[in-house]
Amino acid sequence: MAGRRFELTVSGFGLSALLSEASERTLEGLIDHLFAQQAAGGGRLVAFLAGPPGAGKSTLSLLMEHLAAARAPGLLQALPMDGFHYPARYIAAHTAVRDGETLPMARVKGSPETFDAVALADVVRALKAGLGRWPAYDRRLHDVVDGAIPVTGKILLVEGNWLLLNEPGYSGLRDGCDYAIALWADEAVLKDRLIRRKMLGGAGEAEACAHYEGCDGPNIRRYLGHSARGDVNFRVAGDGEYAEM
Repeated sequence: MAGRRFELTVSGFGLSALLSEASERTLEGLIDHLFAQQAAGGGRLVAFLAGPPGAGKSTLSLLMEHLAAARAPGLLQALPMDGFHYPARYIAAHTAVRDGETLPMARVKGSPETFDAVALADVVRALKAGLGRWPAYDRRLHDVVDGAIPVTGKILLVEGNWLLLNEPGYSGLRDGCDYAIALWADEAVLKDRLIRRKMLGGAGEAEACAHYEGCDGPNIRRYLGHSARGDVNFRVAGDGEYAEM
């Protein structure tokens, strides 16, 4: 695939990301739209980037931040939803109900029940009023760090799985959003990606497959079946390939 490779940092870890020429043009056009929308309004603009596990939301948000910074440094800032996980001690001590079954919350970490949706909604509403700090999820600590990220951008690109979820606690989030971007993909593509990612992290094939069946797979199906479409929608066709639907 012809394209450019970008060196990014995700949650403190280095990541090399390839972006096709066609996808780069698509993202540049999307950034043009966000720049124009923010300039017309004058204040902060809040955009959502939602997608299922394995769709590359974090990578895409950082690619957009990087491309935007080449034209207007600091104007567009990516903010991950992961900082709104409940703290590790809370997750360890609580259960969640999934498909009528009560499970240890730690077994379904990453599902909507393991996020503080009330706090997320409050903070999203406060962004336009000048909120100064945003929580982060530290993947080395496997825990949240309150106020870890200074909020400095005029275009704030919030990325996460559940931003467009049509379920109680989440369906009102879009009221605080000016523009929504949604990623879509076939489950088979995402399954292969996530199992490979788990194995690259040191898990055996059986462990990686079990994690997919117990956690990632249900979350993918929940996103695909219960999320609203965005103002713009992209199909993830492969690594570095985003095609508008």
